[in-house]
Amino acid sequence: MNTLRPSRRWILWAITAALAILAASYLRPYLATLAQLKHALAADTLDADALEAWLPNTTARENALRPLWTTGRIPHRRVAFTDALHHRPLLPQLVPEWVREAAQDPDSALRELALGSLSPPTPAQAGEVIHPQLVNADPELRLLALQTLRRAGHPGWTPVVLPFTSDPDPTVVLAADSLLRRWTGIDSGLRFSSLSPDRHPLVPVQLTAEQTERLGSAQSARLAWWRSQEAALAPAPAAPPILTPRRPLADWSLPDLDGRSRALSEFRGRVVLLNFWATWCPPCLQELPVLTQLQSELSSEFVVLGICLDTPPPPASSSAPTASPSDSAHSASRTTAFTDLARAVRVVAARHRINYPVLLDPDQQVGRRFDGQELPTQVLVDAEGQLVRRFLGPRSPAVWKALIQAAR
Repeated sequence: MNTLRPSRRWILWAITAALAILAASYLRPYLATLAQLKHALAADTLDADALEAWLPNTTARENALRPLWTTGRIPHRRVAFTDALHHRPLLPQLVPEWVREAAQDPDSALRELALGSLSPPTPAQAGEVIHPQLVNADPELRLLALQTLRRAGHPGWTPVVLPFTSDPDPTVVLAADSLLRRWTGIDSGLRFSSLSPDRHPLVPVQLTAEQTERLGSAQSARLAWWRSQEAALAPAPAAPPILTPRRPLADWSLPDLDGRSRALSEFRGRVVLLNFWATWCPPCLQELPVLTQLQSELSSEFVVLGICLDTPPPPASSSAPTASPSDSAHSASRTTAFTDLARAVRVVAARHRINYPVLLDPDQQVGRRFDGQELPTQVLVDAEGQLVRRFLGPRSPAVWKALIQAAR
């Protein structure tokens, strides 16, 4: 019977141990990354700084970023996209793919990042990213697209921009007019200073009859200029197919001011606006009359859910030492804090005559899902409970109606 001599057996064990140690040293970073990725995928939100600490600074970075992007979650997609743009040289295939997707994402922040990534763009890239914003119901995106054309466009875009001098939003009109003046040399005489300097974003502003007439005269001259120059200019890139991606949302529930739990699914069948606000936020309070007006006019097909991110006031301090609170004492304290918070928010709601459900989210259980920390954050959900649009800031009644119509 053949057996290994002790010296050979020892050498075999040593080689096996060395291989195991070597494998562990290579696998440890990989396994740590997998563990961190699993934790990130399970979380409601994502910290960009924490992500940077464990992502591999190699082409393998794509393997960690892709699962974050495909979750469909707002915080995860934004952090993944921002990181990919920052490490563009490592991800030459991934970034163009995501820029195209981000340009038609429900989250306006991703669309803005996609527009900002055009530096310098190819004609095809410019078309893929700019065209979807020009046909958007939100004038803020149309305006941003026209502003991007100042650095990413050329005179061949003239026939695409010409119709925007008749846009319902005067700021879009003036942005288009500025571009056309730059490309054609034909000046209408209008400037952004033509608008009232103290105008409010919630109050519609109209150009005067004299301004409209001057704009029309300039338009005729610009159209004639285009017809004379068209053959010599490179055309604008073709528009991509315009998509309307909608993503299913997980259900959630929050207490209203009476402590009753209200779930998102409770409002199926109507377009829902999740309005993240706070009683200490001036822009939030300024837009309340517009939201209550919309609720009154469109209540059969539309509902606002005012998700208040106020936190309870801190408990009164006491210099007397206290024992560790029991579970029952802690529960009673939380109940008291909720009652005090609900009472304070109810006062503000009554003062502003809010006519829609107000929900409390002091721990941002829902706010984190939608990156609702910057206020007011607006999230439109369609009648089937799918995410349609997320953006920041107030809008005028006319714009809101256009957005709600597009969400149906």
